[in-house]
Amino acid sequence: MAEMKLSGPRSVLLAVVCLAACGGLTACTASPGKEPVNQRRAQTLAERMLASVVMPASSQRLETPPPAALDEAGQKLAASSAVDLHSLWKVPMSAARFNSFAISHRPAATTLTGTSTGGSGDPGPNGLDWAYRRLPSGISTAWLVYSFAPLGSRSTAVRIETDVIWLPSRTAATLVLTSDRSATISLQSLAPAVGNRSLTLAHGDQLSALIELVNNLKTAPSGGPVGCAMSTTSISLTFSARAGGAANATASQTIGCVNLGLRVGRHEILLEQAPLVTMELSLLHLTNADLYGPGS
Repeated sequence: MAEMKLSGPRSVLLAVVCLAACGGLTACTASPGKEPVNQRRAQTLAERMLASVVMPASSQRLETPPPAALDEAGQKLAASSAVDLHSLWKVPMSAARFNSFAISHRPAATTLTGTSTGGSGDPGPNGLDWAYRRLPSGISTAWLVYSFAPLGSRSTAVRIETDVIWLPSRTAATLVLTSDRSATISLQSLAPAVGNRSLTLAHGDQLSALIELVNNLKTAPSGGPVGCAMSTTSISLTFSARAGGAANATASQTIGCVNLGLRVGRHEILLEQAPLVTMELSLLHLTNADLYGPGS
């Protein structure tokens, strides 16, 4: 198959899914449980999006695509909280004409966010990415992805795929106890200007604000893209009933990482990134330090 050249937000996200690494922190491996309500919403949305696609007259539904490469055209997202549906078609026009047809028949409530083209052996268009704009509650992102390959000069094989990612719910079991009276903020860095530092907050306004901030964070997709940039610095939080006591909750994040990993008792969950870095660095008086270190 010709080399694909991708553009648009979804292309970047797929690359992040394949390449992201967080240095082994919990934020990269925590996996919350299933949430049936949001999962059902994602399934319903995926079905509705697939049904909204307009195909040219005389198009034929296929069970398997003639070009085997289209079987792999839809790159699977790593998120375990993803709904992926697809349909296969043979359309009576060239790939270039279908590309124009598809753009002029935009699926309902979507925006074209990316296109792809083949390499030198097949320089024509072979993909379109559409982002869904009206996301229901509990849905993180939703795309329609068109992949197509010519079957000759007058027909084209087309794969239409949905990628809908739903969010696990934030349950009471994943909340930091408001009765905790101590939080230790630790920063570990390979940058000489930073090193390893920690600060313990006793009960007070700063501790209450930190607990409230963590408890108000929304969930992130289970096993999904962590979006980590190259970084030499990570931050961890430990919440306890008293200073020096056993941890009731722990959280970790690599600076430059999208998600925060939180463990409360036996429960692990991924949370969206918050302005934790700003708060923590302010508390540690490290706002002017070189956090990323040499060469990062």
